[in-house]
Amino acid sequence: MVSQGSGVNARLLERARRLAAESHERSDWEELMVFRRGSSLLAFRPDSWGEVVRLKGYTPIPTLPPHVAGVFNLRGSIVPLLDLSYPLKIEAPGPLRVAMVTSNRHGQFGIGFDSLEGTMRVPREDVTETPPDHPLEGMAGDVMIVRMEALAL
Repeated sequence: MVSQGSGVNARLLERARRLAAESHERSDWEELMVFRRGSSLLAFRPDSWGEVVRLKGYTPIPTLPPHVAGVFNLRGSIVPLLDLSYPLKIEAPGPLRVAMVTSNRHGQFGIGFDSLEGTMRVPREDVTETPPDHPLEGMAGDVMIVRMEALAL
């Protein structure tokens, strides 16, 4: 009977080693949520992920800076909507169709896109970093990783 207990312990120990190795492997990867705006792919790290909603429309406000597309109604709350095509100087072919609703030190806001492409995992070593004052945190191939702190209303 003792051998059965030690067999269970051995399996548990092996499982713990395997999980620890997988955890270490995961830390070598970046998880990104990717959106499309025109021909560009924009990504966000998990600490800035928010609710993704389909836009049924938004109201432009002429006196706002060009990177603020307008406002939209989210369950009775009026939410500012950013269009990153202006500050990032990327092609913007048409109206925004989806938004990721998130917040930073300025409060809650939405970031508009053409579509949600999904999530992706890239090796950390494949992410090129940018200077701290740049609006992008880095690049993963042709995917631009947006620096959330750089977004202002």
